[in-house]
Amino acid sequence: MSVSSLNTAMESAVAAMEAGDYADAITYANKALAYMAVIPDSRHGSGEMRWRTSGIEAFINQCRKMQSSANGIGSTTGVMQQQLVRYKNADEELY
Repeated sequence: MSVSSLNTAMESAVAAMEAGDYADAITYANKALAYMAVIPDSRHGSGEMRWRTSGIEAFINQCRKMQSSANGIGSTTGVMQQQLVRYKNADEELY
C-alpha cells in the first residue's frame, strides 16, 4: 500500500459523491481508511506526516446522510402512530 493508493481511493470517493453514487463513495472512503491503517506515519527531517482518520470518517457520515436524503429516509420529521380502525357492516351498529 502506498500514499498514491490512498489518494486514488479518496479521489474515487469524491468523484462518486459528486455523481450521487453515495454507496460507492462510502466504499472508496472505507478503502482509504484501510490503506491508512497499514501506511505508517512518516518523518523527514524536521517535518512529519501523521495520518488522521477523522476527516474520512466525517466524509463517510456526510455521504450516509446524503444517501438517506436521496432515498427519502430521514428527510422529514414526525411520529408514526398506530390508530385503531373500526369497521361496520351496513346492518350493524358501530361499536
